[in-house]
Amino acid sequence: MNDDHITRVRNHAFALWEEEGRPDGKHEEHWQRALAAVAAEPQPAPKKAPAKSRTRTTSADAGATRAPRKTAGPRDKSPAKPAKPRTAPKS
Repeated sequence: MNDDHITRVRNHAFALWEEEGRPDGKHEEHWQRALAAVAAEPQPAPKKAPAKSRTRTTSADAGATRAPRKTAGPRDKSPAKPAKPRTAPKS
């Protein structure tokens, strides 16, 4: 049983329990009646996968190629500054 089926059975059994005034000790009867009721429900048709669409290429598209991507050249950077020497914290 999948989670959806169990959830439907549980909800139906709960509804039966409430309709009967929430009696003690009838949980098995409500569960069995709910199982039967959910089993009698029409099953939804399985979903079909969407059909793959085919795209046609035109003769103009067939010979077309993409232009090469431009890559970034070296950046014009100034030389890095030397790191400051670390000093011990002042007490």
